[in-house]
Amino acid sequence: MRLAYLYPEHLGYSPARLIQVAGTCRALAAQPGVELHLLVGRYPGVRRRLEELGLGPAQGINPHLLPMLQPGPGARLRASWHMPFYMAAARVLKRLEPDAAIVRHLKLGAWMLRHLPQLRLVYEAHELFWITAQEEKMAPARVARLKSMEQEVLSRAWAVVAISQPLAEEIRAWARPRGVMAVIPCGVDEDFFLDPARARDPALAVYTGGLGEWKGVGLVVEAAAKVQEARVVIMGGEPESAEYQRLARRIQELGLTGRLQLKPKAPRQQVRALLQQASIGLWPGTARRAIAARFTSPLKVFEYMAAGCAVVAPRVPAAQGLVGEGVEGLLFEPDDPASLAEVLGRLVSDPSLAQRLGSNGARKAQEFTWQRRAERLVEVIKAGR
Repeated sequence: MRLAYLYPEHLGYSPARLIQVAGTCRALAAQPGVELHLLVGRYPGVRRRLEELGLGPAQGINPHLLPMLQPGPGARLRASWHMPFYMAAARVLKRLEPDAAIVRHLKLGAWMLRHLPQLRLVYEAHELFWITAQEEKMAPARVARLKSMEQEVLSRAWAVVAISQPLAEEIRAWARPRGVMAVIPCGVDEDFFLDPARARDPALAVYTGGLGEWKGVGLVVEAAAKVQEARVVIMGGEPESAEYQRLARRIQELGLTGRLQLKPKAPRQQVRALLQQASIGLWPGTARRAIAARFTSPLKVFEYMAAGCAVVAPRVPAAQGLVGEGVEGLLFEPDDPASLAEVLGRLVSDPSLAQRLGSNGARKAQEFTWQRRAERLVEVIKAGR
């Protein structure tokens, strides 16, 4: 089976989606009978970056380096133009004639459907962009364009893969896909699996991830102020960013500097080392944004579970689809710091409960490795042939 994966972004950036793409591609290349071609943009140092990400020939991946007009980290000019990549990718796909091409970028998916109508396009849906754009108060004309484009891609794609069950349900109800429809959540690297029975700090709760508004990290700070016995580490963001500085100021205002540490984002080895020590993994989220409440499939949750941490999450559809109440974690009322504090305090005061939930989570996380994700993708593609 010959597959193509298209990633039109500069690999110098390291967003969570690149972790997801890299994990998926490595696992796909390791599947029996799969020949994986990765189409990425060309820039100085890209081959070294592919090696760092484990996305080279040594992993059985065939990289295709295509023209790309997109600035990398630190570039002064921010303008970008995707058309050179799109056109070069189309030429490669015509030559390869893959069994399927996997795309997670909406505009790229729409362009491919219009210019390569015979292509078996697998669109990986991570959100409904028109809904998130509407929530972000974008101009109505832009929202309308996104809505039209999304309707086109979701209805015409050969297969649609949603990362969460609530997202899949909304896609089915709104776009009525004509192709194969499947739910395949994100995954976790094997090296995040730790012994859930290992010695841990029963008072240590951690959050690892971005600091964007919809992540709800401010809720962690407010809740921590109410649980005197808890120690909390927030690891994520850049110290010079507005979100990071705002959190730092609030931590100082609440007098939490002694037991709440704010650390910048770090390499995944450091994230793993932190989870080795923690008993509790925090997923604050919010019910006010669709991407957090219904669409997301957070990498951090799979990492928490694999590491054997009890998960604390909001009672929203996206969380309820992953974390069983009283099974792998405890749920709190979304956007309510008092409710989060109550759940956090309960786990800190009952280490045996935290350990039991963490052990259950570690077992469940075995269903969400990148290998298992790749197996499901291959199953979907085979089913549609």
